[in-house]
This record gives sequence, structure tokens and C-alpha cells, in this order.
Amino acid sequence: MAGLYILGQLQNIRSVPDLLGWLARRQMEYEGGYSGRSNKLVDGCYSFWIGGSSALMILNGSATSENKIGSFMHDAALERYLLLCGQCVEGGLRDKPSKNRDFYHTCYCLSGLSTAQHYGHTKSSGLSLEDTAIYGHPSNLVQKTDPAVNIRVERVEQIYCFFQEKNIIMSENGFCNYHGVLMKAT
Repeated sequence: MAGLYILGQLQNIRSVPDLLGWLARRQMEYEGGYSGRSNKLVDGCYSFWIGGSSALMILNGSATSENKIGSFMHDAALERYLLLCGQCVEGGLRDKPSKNRDFYHTCYCLSGLSTAQHYGHTKSSGLSLEDTAIYGHPSNLVQKTDPAVNIRVERVEQIYCFFQEKNIIMSENGFCNYHGVLMKAT
């Protein structure tokens, strides 16, 4: 999904409603977290892998009311799972409560938390994509992560500016519009 998004090719997905339905069915109703496949348990890292894909569909404009799926990411439930079940008292995050923390799950759980906070809500929630939704205390807010490349948004913008200044990355009209920031190539 990220590769298609970066290349501007998400419109080539054959059935957007089927994909959105599959993404929606990955979020488990009771736990609030995501599973990677049918009949599998929730795993914290899928908060980014599935949540990031959902965010890309929202950013691309593919997740609209015409697809008749409504809000398919329940951000508060996902945040609750990550903060209450994924977090270890000693620090770090994990797959699920019965597992130990590790760097892989810490990275992707934090990225999934960012996705839920910054991309998980739709217009039907009364929030815009510029708003955040935080479960619990405001100190639970994490930095906004780019769901395509999994680094902070301001770093992505710095990378694009750097390469545009070198005339390495340019669109046909000489502009790059990434995350709503319009940058002019020199």
C-alpha cells in the first residue's frame, strides 16, 4: 500500500470497497487492536501495518462516504488497546499482554498510536485530519508519523525540500504537495 501511495497509484486498486472492508474487519471489536489475518489474535504491530494502510486510504481520498463503509478505524479503541494492553510497566511495547516487550513491537505500536491519534478519525467524528484524538491523558499524544514511510512528518518534509533543492525530485509542474505543504523547486 505504501509503495502504491508513494507512486501515486492507489487508484489502480481493483476494488477499493473490498479493501476497505478487509481493513475494517482486521480491527477486533472486543480488544480494539488489529489482527493481521482472519482467525488470528490481535498483535500490536498491526496497529501500524493495518492502521497505516487505513490512513493512506484516508489521505488518498479513497475512504469516502461513497464507498459506504463509514468510519472504519475506531481510533479510541485502538489507542486503548495499545496503552492498556501493549504497554509494559518497565517501558516499551509488545505484541500482546502475554508477550515480552521488544524493539520491533515498540516501534510499530508507537507508529500505530500516532496513526490512530492523527489519522484515525473522519469527518463524521466532527474532527478534521488536522485534529488529533487522544485516549486518556493529553500526555499520551505522540508525534505525527507519516503512514507511508513511518518517520515523523516534519522529517519527510525536510527530505522532500532537500531533494527538490537539488532538482532530484520534482513533479511535472515543479511543485510537491506532501502533507498539505506546498514546496517550490528552485
